[in-house]
Amino acid sequence: MIASNQSVLGYVVLKVVLMGAWGSGSFENDDAADWVYQFDDSGVAAVETTLRKVYELTDDDYLEAPEASEAVAAAEIVAAMRDSDLSQLSDDARKALAKHQATWDNSSVSDSARLAIERILQQSELKELWEEGDDSKWVAAMARLQSRLR
Repeated sequence: MIASNQSVLGYVVLKVVLMGAWGSGSFENDDAADWVYQFDDSGVAAVETTLRKVYELTDDDYLEAPEASEAVAAAEIVAAMRDSDLSQLSDDARKALAKHQATWDNSSVSDSARLAIERILQQSELKELWEEGDDSKWVAAMARLQSRLR
């Protein structure tokens, strides 16, 4: 749940966006947290499948928030493999990554991760939901992720 306060003529209006999120981090939402179990079970195949579902969408296809959140989590895994920065991963994601690290082929998914994040930032329900609230932290987190994927 994301909440923002706005003052309107002396009254405080609470705007709540229900999307199963408790923060702007890549793993701070229900969909990403649940996706980690897929990654734990299937390793890089889960990453590839999740990213492909997003970057293969056409401009006419609507990208819903759950799929976008899962792709952000998958891209964060790719970034962690590229630069060894595990600080943005949840504890469960760190454990799953350690389990699959030896079988990782980073070259096959880096481009997919970049394309998926571009698509999410271009047009997605997730982007729309963050724009309805205070999206500054999420936008900054996505910019950092994009930079790590370059």
